Amino acid sequence: MELGNIIKNKRKELHMTQGDLADKLYVSRQTISKWESNILQPDMQNFIELCKLFNCSAENLLGKEKDNFNEKIENKKDDVSNYLLVLSLIISIALLIFLVVLKKVFTDTLIVISPNVYGFLSILLFILSVVGLTIIISRTIENNKDGE
Repeated sequence: MELGNIIKNKRKELHMTQGDLADKLYVSRQTISKWESNILQPDMQNFIELCKLFNCSAENLLGKEKDNFNEKIENKKDDVSNYLLVLSLIISIALLIFLVVLKKVFTDTLIVISPNVYGFLSILLFILSVVGLTIIISRTIENNKDGE
């Protein structure tokens, strides 16, 4: 892909008009148009500013490599959210088991836990567990589809 097309695509990804980009680089809108039409190429200073503005490497802007930076960040965010989801699911299940044991302990002693409180906590933790499992399963299916 030619430099002009790459500039145009990246500008559109940022939802910018040619005028918006021109304002940020202190050039005219016609200059941006000429860059995107491959009539002219940006000078070194504007090229560097384009890389900064588009958050990409020079190689990416020249079409030499794919820019996986944003994709890597999204993958890391997905990994962290998956770990947090699994952790919260484990905690929910552990608390649900604890409540069952707690009810047994309290039933065998004189301390009585309110059935309303016990029921509410049990239902809440059960729902959290089911929602967590559903999200994990749907993400796993999504990731498998993306990998194909």
